[in-house]
Amino acid sequence: MALLLTLLTFGCYKQKAITFDFGHGSIELPKDFRFDDRKTDRDPDSVRFTFTRVNDTHMNGQTSYAEYVVVSHLAPNLSEASVRQFLNKGRYDALSIKQPYSIEKDVGLEFQISSTQYERHPVSEPAIVIRLIDFPNRRVIGWYGYTKRYKLAKAKEYLKQILASLTLDPALDKRFADYEKWQGNDWMGAYFDNQKLLAPALDTIGLETPFQQFIGDVGNWQSKGNFHVAIDGERPAHLHLVEVTNTQPCSTMNDISPDLRLSFKQIFAKQ
Repeated sequence: MALLLTLLTFGCYKQKAITFDFGHGSIELPKDFRFDDRKTDRDPDSVRFTFTRVNDTHMNGQTSYAEYVVVSHLAPNLSEASVRQFLNKGRYDALSIKQPYSIEKDVGLEFQISSTQYERHPVSEPAIVIRLIDFPNRRVIGWYGYTKRYKLAKAKEYLKQILASLTLDPALDKRFADYEKWQGNDWMGAYFDNQKLLAPALDTIGLETPFQQFIGDVGNWQSKGNFHVAIDGERPAHLHLVEVTNTQPCSTMNDISPDLRLSFKQIFAKQ
């Protein structure tokens, strides 16, 4: 019976890749992967997207993950030396590489390879950890997978296929420059420029343009009835507009663009 279960598990594991559209591009992964938008992270030098592959959900409430894929795209002005500095901080890993790793080259690509013991009770599995770095295109694939499912050669080929399938919105590179404008107090100038556009739109629902640069306390939001508006404290380029109702969860519009995205974060208690 144990042998049968192992064969069935392995058979289900080797699934045909499908294309995931994750809002900023697309990537081909086995169909049981999931895109975790909560882990999307952006800073002035990089943007990172995380995909997970569930191993099992256990009686103790824990979920174990057979694979993580962290796709990173780096800012155009980063040199190879700067990229290496960031990598050494473990910012692009699926699992943090704290132990020594080996380096292998392959036609413009670099593999940084290590191993670890994946621990998430009740699962304890030896795992391969790899960073695949494409320096010319400023992309990094951080990955781990169980060694019982991947030999090193197979894992490297698998990651090369994932990298080859990756497409990204060119607007990502433009946004790095936009992000840098918000450092220090530069957001103030852009605030007044944007106010001319924001004010008429907010006026239609009885709101004034917010002036506070932070949203932590409800008192710092502009409010009118069930509508609330504020500037994001960590990303002043973003404006949050929240409508609170009795029947729907709170949602924040966190990207004022033709394609508005909802974060579904509960910021206010239901009224």
